[in-house]
Amino acid sequence: MISNFRVILTLALKKERKSKLVNWQEENLTDSVYLEGERLPISPDAFFTIEDKDDLLHFFLEADRSTMQGKRFLSKMRAYWQWWLEEGHKKKFNISVFRVLTITISKKRKENLRKITKQADDRRQGSEMF
Repeated sequence: MISNFRVILTLALKKERKSKLVNWQEENLTDSVYLEGERLPISPDAFFTIEDKDDLLHFFLEADRSTMQGKRFLSKMRAYWQWWLEEGHKKKFNISVFRVLTITISKKRKENLRKITKQADDRRQGSEMF
């Protein structure tokens, strides 16, 4: 799933010509945060950067195979939110902003995860981060 995504992304960006994949990592990505007394892992499937004109767009990839319960997925997204608040991304990756991109195997699952993810930020309204 991850390899397929990388190939599709690379081909799409080559076709676009204004953007290109400048970084792809699948190792040494883990970190953690504490939220409400619980240690939550940050463990993306990949980290990648797209150069678009003069901008660098950073993404953490989550590949969902429909095996994770909604409550656990929400914890994962809340961990990313807390990590952002604590500036963990700056400390570990030296980046100022990022997005979490989740890929999944069905439209139904996508919609379900989208609804769950809206609960991850402090306002519980959704964030452009996800």
